[in-house]
Amino acid sequence: MKKKLFAYGSMKKGFMNEWRLKAQTFIGNATTVEKYTMHPSESFRFPYAIEKAQEYLLHGELYEINNELWDTIDLFEGTPKHYYRKEIEVTCKGVKHKAYIYFRSESNPHPCAHDIHTHTWTKEFEKAGALLEEFNDQLILAKLESTPEEKMDTIEDDLKHLDNLLKNALGETK
Repeated sequence: MKKKLFAYGSMKKGFMNEWRLKAQTFIGNATTVEKYTMHPSESFRFPYAIEKAQEYLLHGELYEINNELWDTIDLFEGTPKHYYRKEIEVTCKGVKHKAYIYFRSESNPHPCAHDIHTHTWTKEFEKAGALLEEFNDQLILAKLESTPEEKMDTIEDDLKHLDNLLKNALGETK
């Protein structure tokens, strides 16, 4: 019997790692039965579901996974150092299902943005991560070169854009 996966981050449809689940059976949008929380990684490139912090019902997608793919997903998720896999209950189309979720391991060496809590991983987080990566690259270049005035204006504009993306990701409006 195939097992189910509750995907809540970068493997959801439309996100950067969706290709990993393309050949799997999409059942539908799903919500956890129990409350957890989610924080973005410090780089905003991917989320961490936190089992012990019980704040929200998490929103994601439910997939039926071929048995031979689980080792590959475990490797991608970095189990057991970065994430651990646990079976939980989710609801999808009004029906309860048992599905596996990947929670952040306490041994994970990568920090998360603890001051940002969410129940849904959105494209704005992914965009913010890409912009933050670009911003860091610009800062490195600015340190290597004599920084012209317009370069600083670009960095300031990027910071404002990053701030707006994060506020949109959290459902805030400016």
